[in-house]
Amino acid sequence: MSKTLAQRLSGMMLFFTALFNIVDYCLTMKVLEMGLVEWNPLVLLWIETGELHIIKIILIPLILLVIWKLRSYFQPRLILYATVLF
Repeated sequence: MSKTLAQRLSGMMLFFTALFNIVDYCLTMKVLEMGLVEWNPLVLLWIETGELHIIKIILIPLILLVIWKLRSYFQPRLILYATVLF
């Protein structure tokens, strides 16, 4: 695989990870409005403290942007880092 193609795929992967986190936040809030319960204890804690929107909409995309900007250092482990954040 060429370096340019690998960088393009990495960029798309990071972008879609950020996008999926935002969609996950929106769907989680919608489901909670419908009366269902969050089963993830960490996410439940963030919901109760009001930090979920900061983490899912701001913090994770910013971390992914930093990973993209520093991609030359992270390239071999880029998929692992993005997967952990998702």
